[in-house]
Amino acid sequence: MVGITLEAPTIKIIPKPVYLQKDEHNIFLNFDFQIHGCGREFFITTITLSTFDKKDNLVVRKSLDSNGAAPGILTLPQREIPREGVVGIFNPFHSLDATVDIAPLEYIFHLTTKNKDDLKLKAQVMPVHYSQRANLRLPFDGDFIVYDGNDYYSHHRRVPLSDPLIRQMKIEANSGRYAYDFCAIDENGNLCSREPIKNEDYSTFGKPVHCLGDGVVVEVADGIKDNVVGKPQEYSFKDFIENPKLLAGNHIVIEHYASEYSVIGHCKQHSIKVRTGDKVFQGQILGLAGNSGSSGIPHIHYQLQNCRNLLACEGLPCVFDSYDIMLGSNSKHILHGFPKTGERLRNKF
Repeated sequence: MVGITLEAPTIKIIPKPVYLQKDEHNIFLNFDFQIHGCGREFFITTITLSTFDKKDNLVVRKSLDSNGAAPGILTLPQREIPREGVVGIFNPFHSLDATVDIAPLEYIFHLTTKNKDDLKLKAQVMPVHYSQRANLRLPFDGDFIVYDGNDYYSHHRRVPLSDPLIRQMKIEANSGRYAYDFCAIDENGNLCSREPIKNEDYSTFGKPVHCLGDGVVVEVADGIKDNVVGKPQEYSFKDFIENPKLLAGNHIVIEHYASEYSVIGHCKQHSIKVRTGDKVFQGQILGLAGNSGSSGIPHIHYQLQNCRNLLACEGLPCVFDSYDIMLGSNSKHILHGFPKTGERLRNKF
């Protein structure tokens, strides 16, 4: 009897190259998979990661499956691969111990059909370090927190490019994959000193935003209304579809080098002090923090990306110079580093 060979879905890694971030404790892996249907429905039952050293020896193996109690494989929001179309899968193994000697990473997706026909999809990933050219500082002086960073649970990295709504906005890549939202805090670590009823109740609103690194301004938006705390946003989802750059609100794009661009978003309306073509220098005040665009509370959004176009660029990992992480009454000085979600920072640049 001749065996039947199943036509297999295809798998793609997004983005390429895959960059890693490493600190003294962990290696962070920020990338996604896209699985394209092949005419038959499949279900993902297990995902296995194997890491190898430079001599091809197995170092670590991790698996996500349905063994034991939930959640397990249920942590994947979509496990069904339809006959046609694309399914986005966020890399579930997003961090490894810093001591791991990474060479190839081998991911195996175990798939099955309703008839229990099984097959495996393999994807090999070779992460590399990104060599940043621009010298960057943090955008605020004083005390502030990383309201949301770019870890596995951050909204910045969880942009499903295959989602119909994302495609309606003509977003081709996740330029905010390594983005940050920063909020100023008072001496007690609070975002605001009382129950907020207006933007001005937040320490962030109207706070000076400093230029992160030398460069040339290539894009400015300054006339977008600030959202009002507790009221519907100034712009609807239809508005964002028609003009996706509204998502960033009042924003500035700075070219540092041909492949490194800074984006500062959600500035206060009519507060931006620079215009397209201006040379800017690290530390100068660019404008004031606001609550414009797709923003629920006053904050500043920052990202580094590899081209000018917000909708088509890939995000880049970035490190900042000379800041303190506040740990209760103590602090830890960082010469060069990348903050994490929830960290309280102090900048005395």
